[in-house]
Amino acid sequence: MAKRIYDGSSDSTNYFSEKFLEINSAGAQIMPTGTMTVRERGRVDYHLFVVIKGACAVKHGGDTKILGEGCFALYYPGEPQSYEAVCDSRSFWLHFSGTAAEELLSELGLSSGAYNKRCDARVIEKLSEIIGYFKNDGAKMLAVSALIEVLHSLSATLANRFENSIPSAILSSIAHINMNYDKSITVDELAHVSGYSKSRFSHLFSASMNTTPIKYQTALRLDSAREMLTATDASIGEIAALCGFPDQLYFSRVFKKEFGISPSEYKSGKEKGLSHLGITE
Repeated sequence: MAKRIYDGSSDSTNYFSEKFLEINSAGAQIMPTGTMTVRERGRVDYHLFVVIKGACAVKHGGDTKILGEGCFALYYPGEPQSYEAVCDSRSFWLHFSGTAAEELLSELGLSSGAYNKRCDARVIEKLSEIIGYFKNDGAKMLAVSALIEVLHSLSATLANRFENSIPSAILSSIAHINMNYDKSITVDELAHVSGYSKSRFSHLFSASMNTTPIKYQTALRLDSAREMLTATDASIGEIAALCGFPDQLYFSRVFKKEFGISPSEYKSGKEKGLSHLGITE
């Protein structure tokens, strides 16, 4: 049996980051039957271990659990770590830390432990992305963003909240709106993109996003318009057209209903400072 014992003294990736959130190291490993990894004193950072093939016996807090494909373990800083392949196995792992790590895990309800609940397949895909991002010095922030998605998905796994996650077909329609919010988009068109019937699509979208597709598109248009009002010299009519509103009058009416002031007042307020209008960002 191959036994890997680490004391952490020579591991340059074993540290606490002063950044908001940082991935210290990430990778994949092949573990032949009987291979064991032991860190008797744990690590300074957090360790996420996910079995992607085979099975591993994972010790945590005095208990041992057999974790199969898609199951995972999360070790907090300073916790002893031990896991052994009970058959030829593969796994993804990553170590992370940061000033917000503890609060983030607490808000997500992710306690340390070995969990024999199978995570969503998208977690495996995201972990693979993280490893790729981590190896690219110019993509480290993408790795951190993907990590937050992974932790959220694991939280949903433990809380049995898959029914509240956004279906991939709805994500496709959201991406379509995001890329084309300035164009005329119908619910029929979005339903076609999703592959659902119009009624089924509308129901799933509203359940997933707590709004309708048209209101979601309008919110994107208004956010874009607000940015353009303060960052460009374009006229209000030009901004209305660029953001997909059919005419300036309609744009002004929708903008005032949402923000309580007209586009011209908003632009003037940003130029002079917002305090006199009672507006805060």
